[in-house]
Amino acid sequence: MALAGALLAATVLLFVPLRLFLGNFYEFTITFPRLLFYLTTAVLAGTAALTLFLRLVPCRARYWFWLAMFALGALGWLQSALNPGDFGVLNGQAIDWASPINRRALAIEAVLWLGGGVMIFGLRRRLAPHVGKVCAILLATQFIGAGHLAATTLSSAATPWWNQYALEVRGKFTFSDDRNAIVLVLDTFQTSLFEQLRDEHPELFDCLDGFTLYADAIGGFPVTQPSVPVILTGDYYDNSVPYVDFVKERFDGPALPTVLKRAGFRSETYPMVPITVYLTPDSADNLKQNRFRPDWKRDRDLLARLLDVAWFQAVPQPLKKRIFADNHWFLQNRLLREKKRDAKTTTPAKRRNKDVTFIEEMEAQAQVQPGPPTFKFFHLNGIHAPLNLNENLEAEDMPEKRGSYRRQAIAMLKIVERFLAKLQEIGAYDDTLIVIAADHGFGPIGIHDPGRGQRPDDEFYRNDLFQGAALSLLLVKPAGARGELKTSDLQATLADIPATVCSELGVEHPFDGWVLTRPAPTDGPRRRLWYTFAWRWLSGNDYLSPLHEYVVEGPGRYEESWRPTRTVYEPGRIVRFEPEPIGSETVLTFGRGRNGPSYLELGWGESSHSIVWSTQPYASLGLPLVPAGGDVQLAIRWMPYRVPGKVEAQDVSVYANDRLLEDVRLTNAELEVTSFRVPRDWI
Repeated sequence: MALAGALLAATVLLFVPLRLFLGNFYEFTITFPRLLFYLTTAVLAGTAALTLFLRLVPCRARYWFWLAMFALGALGWLQSALNPGDFGVLNGQAIDWASPINRRALAIEAVLWLGGGVMIFGLRRRLAPHVGKVCAILLATQFIGAGHLAATTLSSAATPWWNQYALEVRGKFTFSDDRNAIVLVLDTFQTSLFEQLRDEHPELFDCLDGFTLYADAIGGFPVTQPSVPVILTGDYYDNSVPYVDFVKERFDGPALPTVLKRAGFRSETYPMVPITVYLTPDSADNLKQNRFRPDWKRDRDLLARLLDVAWFQAVPQPLKKRIFADNHWFLQNRLLREKKRDAKTTTPAKRRNKDVTFIEEMEAQAQVQPGPPTFKFFHLNGIHAPLNLNENLEAEDMPEKRGSYRRQAIAMLKIVERFLAKLQEIGAYDDTLIVIAADHGFGPIGIHDPGRGQRPDDEFYRNDLFQGAALSLLLVKPAGARGELKTSDLQATLADIPATVCSELGVEHPFDGWVLTRPAPTDGPRRRLWYTFAWRWLSGNDYLSPLHEYVVEGPGRYEESWRPTRTVYEPGRIVRFEPEPIGSETVLTFGRGRNGPSYLELGWGESSHSIVWSTQPYASLGLPLVPAGGDVQLAIRWMPYRVPGKVEAQDVSVYANDRLLEDVRLTNAELEVTSFRVPRDWI
């Protein structure tokens, strides 16, 4: 009978969590041996407890409990292996249980659990003599599978930095009486949202004494993982090598924390996503040797997160909704309640927020001590989903819409206000260089630009928008700077941060970016690059999905500043897509299967049978032309998409051989023909 208990305990406490850990190797900051110790201990304890339970229950009930343990172990293994449904990345965002794929998954799970249960209990007399053998086979199968996955993953993966080191947080908020440099990242904070709040709540911005807002700054990517290396190294990941190898190579040499440490600074980096940095004693002073010795206080949060998701995979949807209830995890909530009792805090444990915890700890611990100058990098959750912090710094689960992002953005401004006030209080503000930045914006909330009539309301949310993700908040306060918040229209990028920090600190550096506190090196538009890709969470030393490159020449919030370069950075290679040049007498037709869609650039939707509608107020068309004996005449027959009272016109930029031919504004609700003349010297 002990094998049935061993099967159930090993499945839910060892093999499913282990498979989850190895499949997301870079997401869990714990060493494999230490995790194996915890899980093995849990399995032994669980098996002993279940075996003891079977011995203590009355004889009549013992047989049924034994079968139930076997059924739960076997069906839980099958459930975790099949794992039907689509529940997202399980980062706290709400799950759409009613989606078609999850309704189908529920049907599959009903067949599995009801059918499997009926079969096991219905055939119990025939099955009972073989339960021990089946348990042994299932245990061996899972053991072999986990062993093979462990050998494959551990032998092929680059060693995570946290296998050797752990973060030392005791001096997290200790600043130098000499000089300090701080880079504070507010995840997902979009510049246009910052400017909107500046108009609506000017009192929140009084704290930004000496700061300059770079209102036309853009990032490099729409998500965190490749964006943080841009901030700390000034380099853009290009898929030429696996991601972790890229980060490690940069942190071994030209990374801001490494350069400053070599210049005599105490360098401390506190990442939100550990895979975005590669810390060693050469780049960080806030490290301690990672020892095998178990440390429950340090590891319990991670273990709770791992077991929550593992159990979520191993149970059907009705129980999934208990493990992930009201957008909160089962074990993690209970662990927070335990912490609440230990800390004797009055804040409801279920409603703790990491950014609120950050500022509370900073206010309690911040101090100035004699010593070398310091550099500190802090990365906060900011306004990244899940949206669960309202404008009063109270926990509130909010829906995915623009108004919720605006409310959480107000909360982050209040946290920044308290952060800067504490620096003032301890006397560390004036002599500190402070950079406040976002790693990226968020496209679906749109771009607030009243000058162009763009005023998305609180209900606004469109998944097809992406350009707002490039508008990364960027604020800089040089040491000694005072005065009201200023605004600069310099065309900045996040890649300028390392050069700016080092130049302001008087440190020699290898970075190519602009120094934002100096005049722009050029008068014309700056050529800035941005990359988008089909997002997937990177949990190993792998490549990103193919990166599609855009060039931005002009204000980043204006669609007409954007052009696709038709260059795609695939894993290990660069691919350039050049549409076939157009000769004289060529007729382009648009629609599915026609020869025209490859010349469409920004702002177009999917091709239908005979037409392609625009999806944005602005769109662009790029036409490569073959040499001709003289000027070339182009004629385009088109009609704008109009909605009276809402969409009155369509703006289209037409390019010939990568040169702007004309900006056209279409207002006629009927098909019309527009003619263009392309000068001979353009071809």
